[in-house]
Amino acid sequence: MAHKGSLYYKNIRSICIWISLIAVFFSYSQENNLITKAKELVYSNPDESLKIADHLLSISQEPEQIALSNLLIAKAQIVKGDYNEAIVHAFDNRNLSESITKNTQIELNLLKAQLSRSIYLDKQAKRFLEKGQLLVVSLPQNSYKDSLQCLIKLEQINMYNERRHSDEAIALIENTENQFNTFLKTNTTEKRALYLAKERAYNNLTQYDSAVVYIEKTLNLLSSTE
Repeated sequence: MAHKGSLYYKNIRSICIWISLIAVFFSYSQENNLITKAKELVYSNPDESLKIADHLLSISQEPEQIALSNLLIAKAQIVKGDYNEAIVHAFDNRNLSESITKNTQIELNLLKAQLSRSIYLDKQAKRFLEKGQLLVVSLPQNSYKDSLQCLIKLEQINMYNERRHSDEAIALIENTENQFNTFLKTNTTEKRALYLAKERAYNNLTQYDSAVVYIEKTLNLLSSTE
């Protein structure tokens, strides 16, 4: 009888463990779905994205989920124009956990570079871009890696444009177009961003005819993807 009782309790314990694991799996899956939804809404509906990300931050225990929630909150706050709140979440010390994935670390470094640039901390911005670039190099070669590399280049270009180093901006744009020629053929978001950056550079140089050319290229690209 004792043996049967022991076996019974072992079975119960195993069932409880499985139930706990299933609950954790569904909870994690639900959080991932919410993160995906928040990402989709960042630019089209930042208020709703912010609500989702705030909720996730309040319930998340895993460093990766916390970092992603902070990343999304910061992005939504930038869209809303609240840079102070964006800085608070981008520079949250919890984002420094070594267990956070490289992809998330890269995006956080890009965001920190953008925010540092916006308050004229150019040295710090460059340092964050260098950290991001070092992490990108170690990623496997795929379209996502190309996208991240383009975003790093675009942040450097934006800094040149804002500081009116227009010749350097144009040179880096053309270098980026050549380096990622194949990627840009099928990724219009990055291509459009490069066109707009080149238009701004030419506008800063008062080369308005050239600026108009890139406005038209941007509009053509928009109409072809509608």
